[in-house]
Amino acid sequence: MNEHTNTNRYTAHMSKSTIEDIYLKYYPPLGKKYKNKKRYLLDVAVDPKGNIGKSDQIEEIVVNGHVPWPWNSPFLQIIEIASNKEFIDLSDIETFFECGTAEAQTAVAMSNFFKVETVEALPEVHELNKGKKGIKYPINFHLGHGPDKLKEYLIKNPDERLLILLDDHDPDLNAWVEEELIIIKRFSNRNDHVIILDDLDHCGIGTYPYSVNLVVELCQNINSSYEICQIFVPEILPLCKGVFIASPSPQILQPDQLQE
Repeated sequence: MNEHTNTNRYTAHMSKSTIEDIYLKYYPPLGKKYKNKKRYLLDVAVDPKGNIGKSDQIEEIVVNGHVPWPWNSPFLQIIEIASNKEFIDLSDIETFFECGTAEAQTAVAMSNFFKVETVEALPEVHELNKGKKGIKYPINFHLGHGPDKLKEYLIKNPDERLLILLDDHDPDLNAWVEEELIIIKRFSNRNDHVIILDDLDHCGIGTYPYSVNLVVELCQNINSSYEICQIFVPEILPLCKGVFIASPSPQILQPDQLQE
């Protein structure tokens, strides 16, 4: 997913109240029912360049305790939705591992909830990002090839359960999803990571897996109980049709349940 998103494209024609009405459909109330439930809500904006707070290009809109996309990382919104639908359980996860830093919008947003390890292959992009600070937890910026750095981390931390985002690719759509899933299977003692897989709408192009079915097979080679769910809510995340989550879920989440 390209984090260089023109926010005005999706919001210029809508009033603030209309935006709030749309987003409130997908955020459960901050009431008694969710009092003891972990929420992935961030009440400050993180712009597409990883800057925190208001800027000349951002009118910060807080909806039910959260600044939604496009003023924040779509992946944070995705895990909030999936968590509230009980498709994923992140309660014992302390580290977010990201393959593909881009401009660090997701790394910075996730640092409100997790220690962040993020990998970028391009030296010039890494240089722009490496001084950015986390909101509550540290961000460790790594320069290198995503699969190599993922392997290194898992070898050093084989018993740690992670939230993993596989989002590294080049402009020619060379990607390493298959290699990274095989690395997770071989080098982690855990088989219950929560894995976000981005851009699977590119399957069959470049070096992406030839189909989503192959991705399902690779995930179930890690753990046969893995379920793969497409988290696509076009009203609020129009650019996320290629985002899937793999999780050893207690229940199968059907697409129409996202809007219930």
